[in-house]
Amino acid sequence: MNRRTHGKSKTRLYSIWAGIKKRCLNPNSQYYKNYGGRGISVCSEWINFEPFYEWAVNSGYKECLSIDRINNEQGYSPDNCQWADRYTQARNSRQVIMYNNETASEASVRLGGDISLVSARLKKCGWSLKDAFTIPAKSLPNGYSLKNHRHDTTRTAT
Repeated sequence: MNRRTHGKSKTRLYSIWAGIKKRCLNPNSQYYKNYGGRGISVCSEWINFEPFYEWAVNSGYKECLSIDRINNEQGYSPDNCQWADRYTQARNSRQVIMYNNETASEASVRLGGDISLVSARLKKCGWSLKDAFTIPAKSLPNGYSLKNHRHDTTRTAT
């Protein structure tokens, strides 16, 4: 008996597809808790490699791109996936803090600080999202201390 296969099991695209299935369907995968364990699924169409391969090729797959879920709360499907470069992937992470379609890192640089300025303001100093993303690094209003970018709640505006 001669079994015919797609002949692509050694390709990067096959590896991507296998990784998706492993993260979403295999409770023994180290990444399952962040995917299948939180409800991220693989559409029934992509359980087999060939339909995934066809979608990938027709959707702009290139060796330099990776699969990106457009909505990180939804699963892997043709309607929710795209091929993206590292920059786009980084912007679409669950951990990315955004305000007015700008990441915290982008705003930090725009405001004249290092890339962690906005994150430090939010996480360590308790600033509001708006203030953290809009106040330049060297121009702080009353009640804000430049030292450690800390919000001083004991001071009052004069």
